[in-house]
Amino acid sequence: MSMENQNQDYWIKRGFELNVPSWEEVIHNFNQSVIRQYPIVHFPLGFFHSLDGHEIDTVKPVLEKLKLTVAHVYFNVSVDASGFGMHVDPVDVWYWQACGTTVWEIDGGPTWELSPGDLVFIRAWVGHRSTALTPRIGLSMSL
Repeated sequence: MSMENQNQDYWIKRGFELNVPSWEEVIHNFNQSVIRQYPIVHFPLGFFHSLDGHEIDTVKPVLEKLKLTVAHVYFNVSVDASGFGMHVDPVDVWYWQACGTTVWEIDGGPTWELSPGDLVFIRAWVGHRSTALTPRIGLSMSL
């Protein structure tokens, strides 16, 4: 596992955890969210976001390892789906790439292409954007 561009505001660890959630696990989790009437966000052209990724079995050990409690699931079934664009989050975020490939841009910083198993850390209020290059699954984790 290598760490690139270690910075107090952002960094990436390649190959952080390769036991990633499968499409089947994520779709099952998404369906459970729908049944429980948990909040789901759907953007046109196949971009989805749900709030209960912490319930996926393969996510639990990663949350424990990072001493985090919350995991949101993001998945695209189309690369034409829009995401959140350049934005900031009010909390520190650890993003774990599970399936597919994304490009992450840090406002005023580097651009990284993430593969399954890679982990990115973004400090609160640091601008960032992810763009799906393929259908993808990612988990945004925090306290």
